[in-house]
Amino acid sequence: MIFQTGDHSQEWRDYDSQKSTSTYLVVPIYRNSEKWGEIEFKFVPISGESLSDFLEHPSFKIAIFFLVVGFFIYLAFMLRTLKMLDPSAVIPDRVNAAFDTLAEGVIIIDERQQIVLANRSLLQKIGSPIGALLGKNASKLNWKSADETDSEVYLPWQTVLKSGKSSKGAHLMLVNPSGESFKFAINASPIWGGNDTAQGVLITLDDITELEERNSRLQTMVNRLEESQAQVQQQNKELHFLATRDSLTGCLNRRAFFELFDKAFNEALQNDLELSCVMVDIDHFKAVNDNYGHATGDVVIKLLAEVLTTNTRKVDLVGRYGGEEFCLVLPGLSVQEAVTVAERIRLRIKAESAARFENGPWVTASLGVAGIVDKPADPAELNKFADEALYVAKESGRNRVVRWQLKNQFSENAKPETPLPESQPATGNDTALTSGTVSELQSRVDELELIASQISSELDYSKHYDQLTGLPNQVLFYDRVRQVIERGQRYSHLAAIFVVDIGMFGMINASLGNVAGDHILQEVANRLNSTFRKSDDISRLTLSRIGGDVFAVLIPELPNKEVITWMVERLMAALATAIEVDQTSIYLTSHVGISVYPADASTVDSLINNAIVAKTFCKKTTSETGFQFFDNHMQDLSIRHLRLDKEIRNAIQNQEWELFYQPKMDIANKTIVGVEALIRWRHPSRGLLAPFEFIDFAEQRGLIVAIGEWVIRAACEKLKYWSELGYSDLCIAVNLSPVQLKQDDFVDRVFAIIAEYQISPRQLELEVTETTLMSNFQAALTSLKRLSSRGIAISIDDFGTGYSSLSYLKNLPVDNLKIDRSFIKDLCHDENDQKIVKMLINIAHSMSMIVIAEGVETQGQFDILADYGCDEIQGYLLSQPVPAGEVIHMLAKGRPN
Repeated sequence: MIFQTGDHSQEWRDYDSQKSTSTYLVVPIYRNSEKWGEIEFKFVPISGESLSDFLEHPSFKIAIFFLVVGFFIYLAFMLRTLKMLDPSAVIPDRVNAAFDTLAEGVIIIDERQQIVLANRSLLQKIGSPIGALLGKNASKLNWKSADETDSEVYLPWQTVLKSGKSSKGAHLMLVNPSGESFKFAINASPIWGGNDTAQGVLITLDDITELEERNSRLQTMVNRLEESQAQVQQQNKELHFLATRDSLTGCLNRRAFFELFDKAFNEALQNDLELSCVMVDIDHFKAVNDNYGHATGDVVIKLLAEVLTTNTRKVDLVGRYGGEEFCLVLPGLSVQEAVTVAERIRLRIKAESAARFENGPWVTASLGVAGIVDKPADPAELNKFADEALYVAKESGRNRVVRWQLKNQFSENAKPETPLPESQPATGNDTALTSGTVSELQSRVDELELIASQISSELDYSKHYDQLTGLPNQVLFYDRVRQVIERGQRYSHLAAIFVVDIGMFGMINASLGNVAGDHILQEVANRLNSTFRKSDDISRLTLSRIGGDVFAVLIPELPNKEVITWMVERLMAALATAIEVDQTSIYLTSHVGISVYPADASTVDSLINNAIVAKTFCKKTTSETGFQFFDNHMQDLSIRHLRLDKEIRNAIQNQEWELFYQPKMDIANKTIVGVEALIRWRHPSRGLLAPFEFIDFAEQRGLIVAIGEWVIRAACEKLKYWSELGYSDLCIAVNLSPVQLKQDDFVDRVFAIIAEYQISPRQLELEVTETTLMSNFQAALTSLKRLSSRGIAISIDDFGTGYSSLSYLKNLPVDNLKIDRSFIKDLCHDENDQKIVKMLINIAHSMSMIVIAEGVETQGQFDILADYGCDEIQGYLLSQPVPAGEVIHMLAKGRPN
């Protein structure tokens, strides 16, 4: 230590390093390049040397400032980059909201097939969240071919991206993560960029899963129907067989045999062909039944039938003539050939009998043969010839074949095997006499059989049908009711019974006589028959006379209870017309009681009795309708319907209608541009009636056609008048009914009315609802295109409340789209309504349509619609519907009050 100042050891005791610091400084001293010594300095510690002082240092603050600013700049850059990479940011929210209201599924992909939009309809169908689809390659979804084969799946958007051409109607199946399968009909259209290249694809997916399932069920039903048809055909064959065959032997029965015999006989005559007839009878068959029993007799008959069928051809006719007698018809065989066949049959019967019955009976048969060469007049005479020959065979010893000849020739060719006793010589005359007598007896037997059959038919008819009117009687009517109830229980069908009582019939009989009374009953039966039978829907009904002046009508398989009223109305109208009796006009009064199955009763007696009770009640009261339902509610409803129907018809005839007009205002110019015509009924007693009280009923009854034509005519007349006042740019909108569009001449009538009043077609606007369009889309499309081609504006009314689909909007010639008031009502505070309305406006504008908002009632609604770009408004904010005179006042002022 050479020199020090202060206490060196005390100041340097905490220093244990050879290096300098901010407080301790060590300076080496060298001499001749060798370290000679050190100079050690200790300084007072610098202010801010602590951590807190360091943080307060200005340099540190500047560094922190630049670090924070840089971080936020980097964060903003990264967020912008991520947003650009986020596919959902490509599509604006309003477009997303618009697509979410569509019934079809929608996907938008970019040029790399990445999904940038998927609407709510698709997400709900496949059960996937939006996050699971956005940014995903559309081709990587679990697509399968619609026919569920393992073939390569065709993805139409890939072709669209390559070719730039749209693809329509491709069918694909999509399997969602839960394993459910959906079939879609896919349309794909390119989205063009600025350089005329496809930068993406708009894909619509119509869910046809339910349609495919329905088609599958229909195909199953068709297959079942075809099976049922085959079964029915088989059953028809079986029924035809049963109807034409003898139940014991399977041979043709007598009726079927003679039908075919007649046909074969006529063909032989026309073509000059041979034809023979053979009659066959079992010998001593009564003895077989008496000695061996009827069961054995049946076996013998079946044996003969078997021999006959196995010894004849397929073209030959084998019929059981009656009892043990059979008849054969042999087309194309001469008499001699027929005799040979008959002899073969005779021998075969004898041999089969001996082989099958060891202990008897031993059966033989006699046969008679005749041919067309014997010149019979008809099949019956040819059969008669063969029968005469058979009789001779049986009389001349049996077990033989005899060919028919003239009576005087039988004695020479049909001699008995055993000579007759001398006391009874068999002369030719005796034989001829015997043959003639037998023939006469056989003819008499046939005549008696025919008479007996006719008497049996007449007895059966009289048992079930009324002799005077020819209608089913009470016995048959009760049986028909029982059948209808059984069928109704099986298939849940409705049915109704009308019991009709002819008033004052006793007085008519007493004053005009029974003949006049019978004539009236016959005329009533004819009117009932013609009234109900002319309707295809009730062609299976039963009309009956169940008492002296009481008729009944059974109507099965009704579609609904309401149609009963119109059937009663037709019945009452039919009976209201006068009946002419001996140049006297008789006006009948009638009372009808009605009961309905199963509402009123489920048994035959109860159902008929309830109708009779209702009829009796109607007869005792002074009901002006002349009929009474067993159910009081339906009675009241029917009376109201009948009264309303009559009043509407009177209103059409008297033109009790009046048009009110509700203005439509252009939002931008705040001027009235048109009005909607709204019909009112100036009822004679009830005052002014709104449309909801009569329009639906008029549509159901078909009266809307006349009402609708009056509205169009009145609107055109008013347009002509307003045009003469200088308001030629004003248009009137008229609502159309689905019934009007179904009329074949509707469009021509509209054109004729426009021509009659000489107005411009553009002044007339026709409004149709979505329901109207979808009830018969193709017919509506054709009519609307014709109307639009003349310049008539077409508007879709109440849009959004029906089947809102772009698929029909793009095909229809629609000029205006009216947003339903249900979306406007809560527009000021319902965000969903706001999104829907905004979307509808955007869609309509993209399709060059004018948007009209209905039901605007507040300034707030008006302001929102104006902000959304809506074109026109209509509602109580402007004006309620007013008469035509007030419209002129509004037009003069420029806008409504």
